[in-house]
Amino acid sequence: MSSYNRRSPPSRIRLISNPAAVNPKKNQRRCVSCRRTGERESFWRIVRVHPGWQIQLNEGMGRSAYLCPREECLRLAQRKNRLARALKARVDEAVYEQLRSELAKIVKPKASATASSESSGGPVDDQREHARKN
Repeated sequence: MSSYNRRSPPSRIRLISNPAAVNPKKNQRRCVSCRRTGERESFWRIVRVHPGWQIQLNEGMGRSAYLCPREECLRLAQRKNRLARALKARVDEAVYEQLRSELAKIVKPKASATASSESSGGPVDDQREHARKN
């Protein structure tokens, strides 16, 4: 038998030196309520801390869920129990109250700063508006 001749890999396979160049969308997250995607910083992070079943906002390691900082998303997440399903844990009413108080802090400065501007449609809509302006 003759020896096996190894061929070079097909030309369609290329090594990528810079993986960030292939996927410019870094740190994309999805809201559990409205399913919009956006940058990580534009969402609230709700965490079920690993050693126990304690639920915290924006800190800790463990199972996480992301939620848009909008009243509609918060209401829908509570009504359809979406946070509890995503975290695989029971979410107390106190967590929703804490989120509502965070939302009130966000809404008041925006309302007083720009009275005539329309409300944001979420992270994806903000990106589209920014793209239209440029």
